[in-house]
Amino acid sequence: MSTIDLSRDATDFRKQYAGVRMQQGRVLTDDDFNEAARLDAEALRRTRLETIGPYGSCDSGFLPANLGTFQGRVTFDLSAGSLELGGLRLELPGDEQFHQQKNWLDFEPGADAPLPPQGGKSRVDLIWIEAWQQPVSAVEDRELFEVALGGPDTSTRIRTMQRVRIMPDVGSGDCGEAWHRACLSWSQLGSMAEDMELVPQSRLKVTFTEPSSSASLCSPGLSGGYLGAENQAIRVQAVSATHFTWGFDNAAPLYRAVLMSEGGSRVRLRLLTQPKDAVHWPLKGQVVELLPWGAALPNGERVAEIGGHFSRVASSYEPDSQEFTITTAPAAGFDSRWENRTDKGNFYTPSIVNGVDQERFVYLRIWNRGEDLTSPALMPLASGNLGQSGLAVSFQAPPRAGDYWIIAARPSAPDVVTPWSFTRGEGARPNGIRRYRAPLALVKWLPGGGARILDCRPSFRPLTSQTRCCVDLVATPGQGWERIFERIPEKGDAVICFPAGQYPLETTVVVVNRGRLRLNGAGPASRIHGIGLNTLLLFKNCDAVDLRDLYCLGGNVSADGLFGTVCCEETRQVYLSRVALRCKGGRERRVACLRVMNTPGSHSARSCRVTIDTCDIYVGHLQTGLLLLNTSQVVLRHSRILPAGTTVERVGKALASRRFRDNLAQSALLLVKEGEPPLADGFRYKIKVRDGQVVQCWIDTAFRTYLKEAVESDKRIPGFRVTQDGQPGQEGFLRIHIMRRLRRVLGSTRARNANAALGEWLNAIDSAARAVIGQGVVVAGREAGQVIVESTVIRNAVQGVHVGVSHAGPNRTGKGADRAGRVIVRQNEIHTLLAAGGPLERHAIFVGNAASVTIADNHLSLERPAGLGHLPVDGIRVFGFLGEMVSIQGNHITGYSTSLRRAQRGREPQGAVRSERDNYHDGEILLQS
Repeated sequence: MSTIDLSRDATDFRKQYAGVRMQQGRVLTDDDFNEAARLDAEALRRTRLETIGPYGSCDSGFLPANLGTFQGRVTFDLSAGSLELGGLRLELPGDEQFHQQKNWLDFEPGADAPLPPQGGKSRVDLIWIEAWQQPVSAVEDRELFEVALGGPDTSTRIRTMQRVRIMPDVGSGDCGEAWHRACLSWSQLGSMAEDMELVPQSRLKVTFTEPSSSASLCSPGLSGGYLGAENQAIRVQAVSATHFTWGFDNAAPLYRAVLMSEGGSRVRLRLLTQPKDAVHWPLKGQVVELLPWGAALPNGERVAEIGGHFSRVASSYEPDSQEFTITTAPAAGFDSRWENRTDKGNFYTPSIVNGVDQERFVYLRIWNRGEDLTSPALMPLASGNLGQSGLAVSFQAPPRAGDYWIIAARPSAPDVVTPWSFTRGEGARPNGIRRYRAPLALVKWLPGGGARILDCRPSFRPLTSQTRCCVDLVATPGQGWERIFERIPEKGDAVICFPAGQYPLETTVVVVNRGRLRLNGAGPASRIHGIGLNTLLLFKNCDAVDLRDLYCLGGNVSADGLFGTVCCEETRQVYLSRVALRCKGGRERRVACLRVMNTPGSHSARSCRVTIDTCDIYVGHLQTGLLLLNTSQVVLRHSRILPAGTTVERVGKALASRRFRDNLAQSALLLVKEGEPPLADGFRYKIKVRDGQVVQCWIDTAFRTYLKEAVESDKRIPGFRVTQDGQPGQEGFLRIHIMRRLRRVLGSTRARNANAALGEWLNAIDSAARAVIGQGVVVAGREAGQVIVESTVIRNAVQGVHVGVSHAGPNRTGKGADRAGRVIVRQNEIHTLLAAGGPLERHAIFVGNAASVTIADNHLSLERPAGLGHLPVDGIRVFGFLGEMVSIQGNHITGYSTSLRRAQRGREPQGAVRSERDNYHDGEILLQS
């Protein structure tokens, strides 16, 4: 990168200076202006930090999408938008591909992008971003030249740079853990500060070389200190952790030069930018640095890369030919990595003059060391003498490549260098480069192929989209806070602010016939809770209910009926953002964390829009997360639905519930034919047929004793018949008949205690029991318009996403059929976990009766606890009256007995599209038109 031709840089933010003021009759220096600009920039940066936070985005800025490959390496798109990082604003005007970042012209796929996982293996990669600021001179951006001055440049500009990188195989699917591991891998480069700056550990100390002595009075010895005859800004820059370089004038002279071949090696350079005088001509023995292009500007100009190729001048500059040679040529491809870019026409147009393409140039920087023409271009850290300047440097820790220090030395005060910290304490921190890093996303490569992108960027809303809070009404923590709703008139609108605190309830708050209500809290610090309450907040006939930044704990299961921690009835709009809802568990499904219910056919049902964004839903054992009945639109995104707690009620106690016994009995029964080997677990019943009559019916040894009556008396079961091939018919009837006996046994404490096999099975279930969500998301009723569930995590649920529109009674077909509109379920992570006594329908995703279905890019997995391994479970099930479009693509489905099941009821629409492709699965695929 270019540098600034300055006199010094002694700004120290620890002094807490707020600005610079001029005084009359005083000399002004470049440092006066530069320090004022630095103080202002740092004040703005810190203001952004305290207002916005260390990093985040208010849109999709820099969000990776559309994974692919380029030259066999990983690539993806970066979404347009903005990102705040470390108090710097980063912008991406349009979508960019990872391998064609405009701020990374020197990108090399083989080194800067990893290979995708080989052999279908799984892997987690971290996509992260780095930002810094660097000077841009008029040599780089010629538009900065003031042509009226006839050639000389004036000031430089500071540009914010950013580059997105990939760290493969970070090992963790959690953004926080992956970022922690990344920071540990950079520990030698520095430590990550709260403002996301990677702060280097290195310090530089400056000492003075020993003065020379002389016995001759005609040649007096030199005094110690700086020996130069000019005021100098000496730049010391780390090239690696083991080497550094240095030069006078802050190494500011920068030129455009064309590399040409001589003797088969590219060692001849022709300057396109003329040195301002003979003093600045490159001389034999001087150190030079060739810099490739680093970034493209919108006007087609190019910014120099941070570092490049070091060499020495082999033959001095010839002003007639404007050429000179260097000792070592740069590596192949040093200045041409941009040539494979498809957008190179935006910044490169050939300009051939005398056989030389003057637009295919490199930047040349002179590291002028005065009379020192012999020291190595790259000096080992231990070689600290700065030529014949009288100064020596030492590094207190290994430096980071690119970090630099600017030492201001003056012959009028040879024993003083600025900043003073160079000679005090542990030394001076680097003047730059200040690097800021942050995670953008995780790429989860799935076994068998495919990948998912998990957004790691914190999001925030711009101030202009923030509406009033604490303006209309302010709730006071403590008892009686709920009376604030009495101050809202009928059909009145209100904004209620909940400052941090506890908001207890003894009875359900019922809010009826209000307008648009917004409840704003302070995140988890604003807690609404009620001990023993089925429902905390019940809104009826309200125009809109908007909850933000609240924590609600309730949803007890002590009473019959179906309740919710928060309930909305006949409400036309429900919006939740950054809300945490929690309900308690029980042996039967009684509670949902959020219940939205409208009357079928009503105006509220036709207009009800439900949006749940970036929420945490903690669901009690066997309960429901979201229950949404008769809505026009449902959008669930960027949320988590997780089990609340880990402990569950023991099976023996839960068997007191009839519904629990019924579900457990259903789980236990599997019909097998005579002569089949025993199944792995569960309970079986068998029948024997002789001459068309049932002669024996029994359940295996675990129940033989306790169903003796059934075995003896049910040889002729009323209504039971035998098929023509001698096999028993009406299996469903027989199953129900035997389940009644099984339910009696499960309900008998004596039977359970006396039967060793039964007790062993129940103990196995007990030992493996964990808190399980009964249903994650349920969208049901007779009406459902658009349903979108995306980028959401559902863990340990018997049913993950259930979208089923129907009604009790005879089936309706055709135009009047109960059917959802467009259903989209994409980019979700759903982990299914079976539970004793849980719902009988078991699936990760179910869609029943819909006009259009898209299920894409989901990661679905199943876990089977002990004792329940025999149960059939569907990964994806699409069933019923389906419309013109059903697309199931790119899903990762593992562990299910049936990975994908699609069954059409009624006639398939003419020209209908049915697409099931690019899904990884290890179970059956059952498709029925």
